[in-house]
Amino acid sequence: MTYSSQSLELTITFKEVLHSLQKAIFFFVCLPILMSSANAEHGPEMTLDDWVALSDEERGKIAREWSPHDTSGIDTLLKGIVDEFRRANPNLNIEGWGNVHGSLELVVTHPFVFDKRLIPSSFLGLAVRTSLSSRLPEDFEVFSGYIWAPENYANFVDSHAQEIRNALGSPDMTRAEMLHALIGMPFEGWIEQCRKFGPGHTNY
Repeated sequence: MTYSSQSLELTITFKEVLHSLQKAIFFFVCLPILMSSANAEHGPEMTLDDWVALSDEERGKIAREWSPHDTSGIDTLLKGIVDEFRRANPNLNIEGWGNVHGSLELVVTHPFVFDKRLIPSSFLGLAVRTSLSSRLPEDFEVFSGYIWAPENYANFVDSHAQEIRNALGSPDMTRAEMLHALIGMPFEGWIEQCRKFGPGHTNY
């Protein structure tokens, strides 16, 4: 039996279409079901006490399987984690759980003048994402190349030192401590980080 080139092309095209359809079904139908099943697998049976008893490595491995698009089956556990975080960090405003680059992270907000050294980078094995709850002060930006440039922090601290001390309830804070508090890391370390970002991020 012989086949014409036209019929062969039609067969190949049909196979390509079928393959593309199978991939689409997997990604848009099967994969969400599998991710939802992963949530259900680790959620209903696990209490907060069970979760706390795990190591950070074990918690991280389980959390990476959770879908941020569907928390059914783990809602009770997530609520328990939020309640624990709130008790440990009463001064932070908890926005809830967010999808950060495909991962489930706890999102919290704080005012600009806040001691960021008090904010943990993770809690019970889950990452904590922070953002501002208010606008930046109008006189904050003096270096226009990069909004978070060291120059802007330095100018703000030098201009509002006493206000910062009062807001943070620490009348004896040094300049270095205030910069560390607002940035969340030592000032010199932030300068080095901005230098690594490349030209335009700082003139230090």
